[in-house]
Amino acid sequence: MAADALPVKIVLVVALMVLLAAAAAEASTPTSYRVRVNWICRGYDAEGMRLEAELRRAQAKDDYPAWNVALRGALRLDLEEHRRIEAVPVPSALASTMQPILGRMRAIDSHVDLAARRPSELLAIDRLGRPLNAELSAAGIWDCR
Repeated sequence: MAADALPVKIVLVVALMVLLAAAAAEASTPTSYRVRVNWICRGYDAEGMRLEAELRRAQAKDDYPAWNVALRGALRLDLEEHRRIEAVPVPSALASTMQPILGRMRAIDSHVDLAARRPSELLAIDRLGRPLNAELSAAGIWDCR
């Protein structure tokens, strides 16, 4: 019995080492976190710029229905982007920098969810969103502005 237990222990130790190595490889560094979040944001740039152009065109033409459609699209896009960013694990070295930013994003998200029913929520979104660009830049996340 003791001879049979040794290979099992070796297999368990090797499995544990593999799991620990995989966990260490997945542990995010500040640089890899910034790269990942910036790539998420880059994926939304083209659609965001298109919606901003639609908003400007609709506003210039006083076309409220088109403006409303573009605004809803922009809010949906921002909400989707925020949720993907919020899902990325923050490395401990960036926690003190990112937690206030992610908290601000979650606060904005809660107002976006309400904005469809209460347009006054747009004022809260604007107020909360104003400092976000500077905060993201200070954290080294330049593509999420």
